[in-house]
Amino acid sequence: MRSSGRTSSAAATSTSRSRGGRRRASAANVFHQRGSLAAAFRLLPLAIPNFEMLGIPESVHRLLDRTHGLVLVTGPTGSGKSTTQAAMSTTSTRPRPYHIITLEDPIEYVHKHQLSIVDQRQVGEDNPSFAEGLRSAYREDPDVILVGEMRDPGDDDGRGHPRRVRKRRPGHAAHSGRAPGSRPDHRQLPGCSAAADPHPAGQLPGGGHLPALMRAVGGGRVAAYEILVANTAIRSMIKEGRTDQIRSVLQTSLREGSQTLERSLNQLIAAGMISEEDARSQSVNPPEIRA
Repeated sequence: MRSSGRTSSAAATSTSRSRGGRRRASAANVFHQRGSLAAAFRLLPLAIPNFEMLGIPESVHRLLDRTHGLVLVTGPTGSGKSTTQAAMSTTSTRPRPYHIITLEDPIEYVHKHQLSIVDQRQVGEDNPSFAEGLRSAYREDPDVILVGEMRDPGDDDGRGHPRRVRKRRPGHAAHSGRAPGSRPDHRQLPGCSAAADPHPAGQLPGGGHLPALMRAVGGGRVAAYEILVANTAIRSMIKEGRTDQIRSVLQTSLREGSQTLERSLNQLIAAGMISEEDARSQSVNPPEIRA
């Protein structure tokens, strides 16, 4: 339990067995309210979902074949960032003898080593901070570094660059989760401020990877994805601060693997998985939603 004045919070993972006999993990957050304690719990499956179960596009598979660069998974709280990152890491462990280091707060999904070695480090227990953990990771011969959700302004350098991931070196692949507002905003990408250092944009093989959880027809949830795969035009726009033009490239770069959230939502509507009404409520550009 971490305590600061009248506010306390703790995140922990425990294992239980459901009525159906399936084992599940739960993540808890404990806090003060009106002078007493309250808690919020989330159920997590012990088995990490694969790409097919999550409906992750093929272009994300191709990003995992890169030997260096930065992949950002962005979206509001509860949109599926942690699950998407866990699936990406699990996919990386199967066919490749990698050394994967994760820096998380807290550890939610526990990875099996398989062909790769996965070292999971929890901030506050295994290392004092994300910054110190990342600094240490570079001395531990990593092939992939996964940095958990960056929630606070102090997690970047004040210019929109993720401080912890920005220090990545050539030869490493880095995956990071980030929580912008309730809607995707390309200004949240590293290097998108006017005073931006151009290097993060130059290292960006996959700039934006936004999962959005939707209510599925018939019950359950299904994910829609907006994918931004960096190309020469995208890198130039990020470096020069012309982020208002990024959406036009998203719409015309389908062959390279990019896609808008609206395209993904329209595919789910066509498949009968979500309603047009729910799709419009999640869309940044509702006129592009069509039944």
